[in-house]
Amino acid sequence: MNFKNDGLSWTSAEDITASDSVALDKRYIAFIIDSTGGAGTVAMKFADDTTLSLDAIAGVEYQYSPKYIMDTGTTATGIKGLV
Repeated sequence: MNFKNDGLSWTSAEDITASDSVALDKRYIAFIIDSTGGAGTVAMKFADDTTLSLDAIAGVEYQYSPKYIMDTGTTATGIKGLV
């Protein structure tokens, strides 16, 4: 079954590698910690250079679209970007 990405639902989940210096290659509509990952902190930097850290748990959709998922400060694993 194919779904059109209308900004309200997602059609794909892609691995995200945390990095302090390499921006994400696309603007995801959200991210999730998958069931093989581990809960923990996700540190983000947005296009306007503001930052945010949150405690993330597996299976919850976080509707943020950061420019970076920072390596420094991120302890969660199995982060997937939702497209």
